[in-house]
Amino acid sequence: MLKFFWSVFILMLLAVIVSGYDVETERSHRLSLFCGPNESFSLCRKCERNCNGEWEADCTPGCGLPKCYCDADEGFVRSQIGGACIPLESCKSLHNGKASIRCFGISCPPGQYCMMMSSPFCVRPPCIASPKCIPHGMPPF
Repeated sequence: MLKFFWSVFILMLLAVIVSGYDVETERSHRLSLFCGPNESFSLCRKCERNCNGEWEADCTPGCGLPKCYCDADEGFVRSQIGGACIPLESCKSLHNGKASIRCFGISCPPGQYCMMMSSPFCVRPPCIASPKCIPHGMPPF
């Protein structure tokens, strides 16, 4: 019986290897279920844009805190109000049919981004509500 178990185990392992099954991709796919709409879970850090079209401050792609990121390839950006991922078109202000970057030229301290109200000012990114918040260094496996 034990020999049969090991034979089946080895055959299954070989099938996984031959099929090109990617454990990291599968883990990221499963963890994306914890993400909000228009977000995907990534084990490596990605840089996101905000509604002003600006990249987040001090972002270096690569290994970092695994978390949910906006699907930038699909045209989504992080909203400065509520922190949801929304289409870029939904947050641009249009002027003569072209998007205007409202915070152009505003420099914010690390960890903050520019936000327009009556005038531009710097704010800290909002915490994304549970179940999206992941304790530092503890991805929900």
